[in-house]
Amino acid sequence: ARFTIKNTGTRAGADVPQLYLQSIDGKAEPRLIGFQRVMLQPGETRTVTLKADPRLIAGYDGVAKRWQIRGGRYRIALAKSANDPTDTKDVTMKAVSFGDRDVSGE
Repeated sequence: ARFTIKNTGTRAGADVPQLYLQSIDGKAEPRLIGFQRVMLQPGETRTVTLKADPRLIAGYDGVAKRWQIRGGRYRIALAKSANDPTDTKDVTMKAVSFGDRDVSGE
C-alpha cells in the first residue's frame, strides 16, 4: 500500500500507519498485516509504502506443507489503530502457494 502522510502540527513527531486485512470474499478476517513508524518534521509530507508479510495473509496447509494465499477479493484498510480505519480498498488476489523456504529466504 502506498499513501502520503503529513505532519500538520508545529512540532516534530511520529506516526505509525498500520495496514489491516479486514475481509476475504466478505468473510471477516481481521488482522494487522503491516506497519511502520515514521518521523516527521512540522509541515513535512512523506510518501510511505507498507508491504504485507505474505505469511500474515496466507494460511498454512499442514498436509501440503505449504503456505497458501486464497484467491479472491481482499478488503484492506489503512488505519491509525484497529478501530480507526481511514481508508479501505478492495483488491483481487490470485491464489498462490509457497513453501517455508520461499517465505523465510533461507
